[in-house]
Amino acid sequence: MSQVQQSSLAPSLVPITVFRDTSGLSPSGLASSEEHETHKAWVGRVKELWNERTDDLLRIRMLEDDWDGLGAQAPNAALVDSAIDLLKILRHEDRAYPPTRVVAGPTGTIVFEWQVEDTYLEAEIVRPFGAEWMLSQPGHPTVHWDTQ
Repeated sequence: MSQVQQSSLAPSLVPITVFRDTSGLSPSGLASSEEHETHKAWVGRVKELWNERTDDLLRIRMLEDDWDGLGAQAPNAALVDSAIDLLKILRHEDRAYPPTRVVAGPTGTIVFEWQVEDTYLEAEIVRPFGAEWMLSQPGHPTVHWDTQ
């Protein structure tokens, strides 16, 4: 059985929903040593993914205008710093997953993407401490909102 847990990252930030599969637990609710080792490996991989996203942002900081050969603007340092701050906030939220991908946009923005099966969440950092969010889920209208 899956339980849905929802968490609000901070006022005006996106709620992140995660699914916790409880079907593999013993009747006592305790995990076996094999399940414990699997969990430790998963936690280690999640830490690696957070570090990889931080590295992505540090690489984005080094971009110069026309980084794509098509005239793309490089994000300015204040925007990159803001994106790093957002990543730190997300990382310290217990139930938030690291973005699937962090990329520079062609207009000098930074985009965080989460893709889980058919669900897509995007945060485009468009100004320091300001993002435009989009959530697309099958069977639901696409939702857009801004945060400051």
